[in-house]
Amino acid sequence: MSCAPSPGVVLRQDGKVGEVAELGTVLFWVGEPKPLLVVAEVNEEDIPRVEVGQRTLLRADAFPGQNLEAVVDRITPKGDPVTKTYRVYFRLPDDTPLRIGMSTDVNIVIRVSKNVLLVPSAAIEGNNVYVVEGEVTRRREIRTGIRGTNGIEVLSGIDARAQVISPYPTGLTDGARVKVAAVQK
Repeated sequence: MSCAPSPGVVLRQDGKVGEVAELGTVLFWVGEPKPLLVVAEVNEEDIPRVEVGQRTLLRADAFPGQNLEAVVDRITPKGDPVTKTYRVYFRLPDDTPLRIGMSTDVNIVIRVSKNVLLVPSAAIEGNNVYVVEGEVTRRREIRTGIRGTNGIEVLSGIDARAQVISPYPTGLTDGARVKVAAVQK
């Protein structure tokens, strides 16, 4: 019998007393339930913008529609030379509904902009969106800013009055005649 390398609690028991286990079989998962950490790999191009203490938004399939928060706890100083990524640890608050082993999507808050024009991510292909002008579609090239969990910031190319078609209509041509059936707000 071996001892755990650090103090903790039994998180999961995969064996029972009296069972014969093969060498190398994990029988107990031992760890610290708090603070809960999420681990993610961040590309080397993005790592210079990541700092300890940064706010992070998480989404988990187990909690649809709910934004969960964390902060950057630590960043490994050495990256993986093959995948060109750095391991980043995100600390969750003690009251998080996430459980050990759940998967999440991680969005690190790099910059916050208020009162900006947002369009759904699904409405953009490359730097193009389709808008409805009168009863005709027009493809517009836009310049984008921050990509967030609620959409993509539009810096130029359309204004707040534009009726953007979402999702991006592949196969639609510039100048096609359309009729708007209902406007969703």
